[in-house]
Amino acid sequence: MSRRAAVLCWVLLAVGCSSQSHELVIDLRTDLRPGFDFVSVRTTIVGAADPTNEGNQATLAVAVDDDFVTGQRIAELDGLSPGAHELRVELLDRGAAVVARRRVSTEVSGLRSLTLVITSDCFGVSCPGLSDPTDATECASGRCVSPECTDETPEACGVGGCVEDADCAAGVACASARCAGGACFRTPDDSSCPAGTYCDITDGCTALPPMDAGAPPPSDAGPGGVDAGPPGVDAGGCTPAACDDFDPCTIDGCGPFGCTNVPRCGAGEYCEAGTCQLLPSITIDTNDGFACADLGRDHTAPSDYLWRRTVRGRAGASWTQFNRHVGCAEATMEAETDSLDSSGTHTYQSNDGVNDDCGSPVLGRFAVYVEVDGRRSDTIEVTYFNSSCPGVTSCTAARSFCPPCRDCDPSNEYCYDDSECAPDPTLVLEGGDGAGCADLGTAHAAPAFLWRRTVTGRPGATAQQFNEHVSCGDPPAAAEAIALGPSGSDTIEATNGAETDCTAPFLGRYRVYVEVDGVRSATRELTYYNSSCPGIDTCAAARTHCPG
Repeated sequence: MSRRAAVLCWVLLAVGCSSQSHELVIDLRTDLRPGFDFVSVRTTIVGAADPTNEGNQATLAVAVDDDFVTGQRIAELDGLSPGAHELRVELLDRGAAVVARRRVSTEVSGLRSLTLVITSDCFGVSCPGLSDPTDATECASGRCVSPECTDETPEACGVGGCVEDADCAAGVACASARCAGGACFRTPDDSSCPAGTYCDITDGCTALPPMDAGAPPPSDAGPGGVDAGPPGVDAGGCTPAACDDFDPCTIDGCGPFGCTNVPRCGAGEYCEAGTCQLLPSITIDTNDGFACADLGRDHTAPSDYLWRRTVRGRAGASWTQFNRHVGCAEATMEAETDSLDSSGTHTYQSNDGVNDDCGSPVLGRFAVYVEVDGRRSDTIEVTYFNSSCPGVTSCTAARSFCPPCRDCDPSNEYCYDDSECAPDPTLVLEGGDGAGCADLGTAHAAPAFLWRRTVTGRPGATAQQFNEHVSCGDPPAAAEAIALGPSGSDTIEATNGAETDCTAPFLGRYRVYVEVDGVRSATRELTYYNSSCPGIDTCAAARTHCPG
């Protein structure tokens, strides 16, 4: 048995460490710092199918060099009855106050191991949120999840989390962001802080706390005085000139332990050529619940916006918004670029009316962040639902919704039958006597044509052609139904003999378009003229002609 396992067995209350058939092994991953943010971890069984298991508890003292980001064993609970168990894991400071806690529910049968995550991005998060399911009572990786969420049961954690380090935000200047197992961790760098301080992952460089006998003092690699020191520490005095690190983003000087190079900028800022700038941030306010926007309700009143977005960062800088449709498991996509004003702020709100499209591609849950100067903001979420559409009438229902035609390209496709992407209809109309011109006074026999029409669209659909006799002021009128067939295309050519009737009813200019499934093509024009008829013997002259 390992030393740590022996310690755990020694502190178990009411449970021995004899070999039993049902055992629960718990590991913890956290970016809170052992020895600084917490000094011990307490694991308690607070609910179980067998009441005799309740109250069993293990407490583990931690060391400053424990790697909790990778994961550490915090409890081995033996001699349990099979069935459902609910645990409470608490991180305690030197005064035994609870720094962070997490509940987890699991089934015990034989040897059961689980790994739970407690991260700093859950500070200030209250679960469940307004848009969360009622059972999402715990916070993991900054989002509300059910107590069943562990590393071993990712299906209970919902959609979200990180894929790579770039998906995470460091938060403070002395820390870097790390993605591990789908969770974001802030990794501190004490060497970036001045003497006598350490990197607190939520507050930045902070004065060193008192250490008890169980925690070693700062070493050469950590915060505080360095034996071989910066210039002047051991070499007979300190001068500011000797302390210049040639970094415009630090304030150089002398401290009680020698040179100090204090970061010029504080939490929530970054340094650019010696000037402190705000780290980028984005907020989206809504009026239909926290991070919830109802497309099925009218939001045209100025104070009743659908959403209002505020971006902050370096004054005058360009920012880019990135969106990821979480419900559709899409990759992150660039969405919009704009500039911040002289105060470093950009605000815009959407005042949209009712949207009756229940297949709208914006329905569902989106993860959103912005970038300014290559620096990324924290990721926030907003969910679009529609109170008039079955299945997505609430924000909660829409969080996992993916519009059936989300993959349709809006530039050249539409959603057909609420499930399929179909090509937008097109119409090509060629005149045989110049662009958009057809001469009735000249004979046209194949391969020459008076006009040629090509329609494309959804295979098997029927296209409806509409003609508008513009030169006579007539409204559009349905003219012909066109079967597109399996190929989704139809081409026809018109031929004619020479026409001498100068009063033909279709002389003049026409606008023509087609519709497929109610979707309209671009409009084309064709002018009929007659080269043998005075006054309309050219295409240009006939454009304003209306037969008497």
